[in-house]
Amino acid sequence: CSSDLAGWMRLCERDMRDEMKALKRSLGELKQATQVALFEGGSDALRDAAYENLVAFLFDKDAPFPVTTERFEARVKDARIKLQHMVPQLLSSIGSLFETYREICLMPKAYPELEVDVSRLMPSDFLRRTPFDQLPHLSRFLKGIQLRAERAKVDPRKDFQKAEVIKPFQDAVDALLDSELSFAKRTAVEDLRWMLEELRVSVFAQELGTAQKVSPKRVSDLLEKVRGMK
Repeated sequence: CSSDLAGWMRLCERDMRDEMKALKRSLGELKQATQVALFEGGSDALRDAAYENLVAFLFDKDAPFPVTTERFEARVKDARIKLQHMVPQLLSSIGSLFETYREICLMPKAYPELEVDVSRLMPSDFLRRTPFDQLPHLSRFLKGIQLRAERAKVDPRKDFQKAEVIKPFQDAVDALLDSELSFAKRTAVEDLRWMLEELRVSVFAQELGTAQKVSPKRVSDLLEKVRGMK
């Protein structure tokens, strides 16, 4: 339950209190991040959200219940190793995201859904909505929007035809997200949501590559599986 998870995370943070203090100091660099005003609450909120994002990845993901001394020690040991590389990776990902976001904002509105696409990926609280391991992909998804916009200016009809492949899936995901979902089903919907972003890349910016095999059929199959969940 949520109280068990909260207690588990506090236990881990307390055991790594020195590393957590150092982490917060390291994240002070985010005050210098370009376009920091994009994040709701400014630089302090961005830093706090970045800290929560990292902690969730280290301790929340696949929390080892029931907790034993061996599992606890193994998770903390693993977290200490991972943390050494995670801060530079996070700072790099955020910098890349803001730079691509800025470039897209300077572009003319090349296709009707451009602003919707950007706001779906980069809401003002994107660090609270995007797991740490998805952040590098988020940058690629934004670059996919950028490439789509450039091509839509040249051939809007072809862009419309490609968009028709995506639209029914996005409508279905939006409907699911607007409904009451169990924890397991909401987690599955999030997996579906990221797969759909990969399909967008495959359709509009294939040269960027995808992180998994993806096709309209694969998305359709996962959608039906999610719909059948309790």
